[in-house]
Amino acid sequence: MNTFEQESIVSETNQKIELTTDSIHSLDTIWRWASFFSILGFIGIAFMILMGLVMGFVFSALDNGLMGAGFKYIFMFIYIILGAVYFYPILLLFRFSNWTKKAIRNNSSLDLSVALKNLKGHFQYIGIMTIVLFALYFIVIIGVVLFKAFV
Repeated sequence: MNTFEQESIVSETNQKIELTTDSIHSLDTIWRWASFFSILGFIGIAFMILMGLVMGFVFSALDNGLMGAGFKYIFMFIYIILGAVYFYPILLLFRFSNWTKKAIRNNSSLDLSVALKNLKGHFQYIGIMTIVLFALYFIVIIGVVLFKAFV
């Protein structure tokens, strides 16, 4: 196929969006990378949750009474919650890769639409998480400055 051959996709407003073979080839490469990163993400989440559980056992074994009763549970809870928070965007990225692969193999614009909705959801979630983290950083910095100013 030549790079100027195009496949037409009709949007809801009846405007055509043309995908060239280069675009389809790029999508073929993108779904592979998205699949790779989503699998790495699932592995990272599994390690994060496992680390939370292991830290609970390690802190229990090393506890000499100085850490406090709830200290080990706080670390366990933080790691397990972080694993849960990261699961959803990784799942959306994985769905994007699977739907994109399916769309390319079946030459289906509906499957590509589902894939792009999953990608949109992934980026929305990551964007909201980023805003929340920046807000938390700002609050912590202000808190530390105020604490140092009054102590």
